Amino acid sequence: MDYLDYIGELPDSLAHKIILEIAAATARRCVLALGTKRFGEPTAACELQLNAIEDLQRLVRITIELNHASDWDALLKVR
Repeated sequence: MDYLDYIGELPDSLAHKIILEIAAATARRCVLALGTKRFGEPTAACELQLNAIEDLQRLVRITIELNHASDWDALLKVR
C-alpha cells in the first residue's frame, strides 16, 4: 500500500482535507514545472484546466505520463 492509498483511508476530517489539498497543490506545481520544461509555457486555458484538478490520483497519473504525452492538451486528457 502506498501513502496515497493510506491517505484515502483516513477519517473524513479537516486535517485530512488539508493534507489532500496541500498534496494536490504540490502535484500541480510539479506538473506545471515539468510540463513547462518539456512542452513550453501552457496556454492560459491549459493552466486553468490544470489548476482545476483536485483529484490527487489523477495528478499522479498525469505526472507519470509527462514523458509520453506530446503536448499540454494530450497530457491534460489523462484521466
